[in-house]
Amino acid sequence: MTTERLSLRKMTTEAECCFVLSGRVCAFSKSDIAAVISKVVMLDGVVVDDARQINDALELYSKHGVDYWDAYLAAAARAGNLVVANFDGDFQRLGASVYLL
Repeated sequence: MTTERLSLRKMTTEAECCFVLSGRVCAFSKSDIAAVISKVVMLDGVVVDDARQINDALELYSKHGVDYWDAYLAAAARAGNLVVANFDGDFQRLGASVYLL
């Protein structure tokens, strides 16, 4: 098992967008939110260090109806061949390796 660390800064912008746009005021569907943010990430002039990982997370967010934070963590774990420590194993359905606590 590796001791790599994820940068929280990398995922705060899109996570905040997902949170706000899916809230009571905006109430957009997760699939609509994922589609728009995926397009923004790919725009010329937008610099994203981990666009593939963000798009993978957005796909998980949309398909499985999970919070974006969970989707991003699962996508990061899959991309880096890392293990997610979790109490209930929900990350397994997202394709991540899980260490049950």
